[in-house]
Amino acid sequence: MIRIISSIISSFILSLVFTMISHTNEDNVLSYSFTSKLLNGFVLLFAIYLFIAVPISIFIDMRIKKYGKLAHLLLYCLGGFILGGLFLLINPTSNPMAGFRLTLLFALGGGLFSVVLNVFRLFVRR
Repeated sequence: MIRIISSIISSFILSLVFTMISHTNEDNVLSYSFTSKLLNGFVLLFAIYLFIAVPISIFIDMRIKKYGKLAHLLLYCLGGFILGGLFLLINPTSNPMAGFRLTLLFALGGGLFSVVLNVFRLFVRR
């Protein structure tokens, strides 16, 4: 349950940040609204977190119980980086820098998920 709540919060934070960065308020330009971009990004990121990041995090937590929070953070970032690389193998880009940025964004998403998950674990004891 904590992982699902962490997925929701991480998805919302990343979607909000990416929408704020990419949204423009130019007049006479036909574009999607802020809310539409935010909700579309949230749904997509939540699906990625729910179906990919949560199972990977369960696997990581089962394998590394004795190590500290920093090891978990690094492994979550590494998992996101690898997932970004796999995404590029499936859908290659002609711009190598854009591909590298995408893998870094996946690593950022994994790190954010780790931080949110650990914050929830501090407040919610089983």
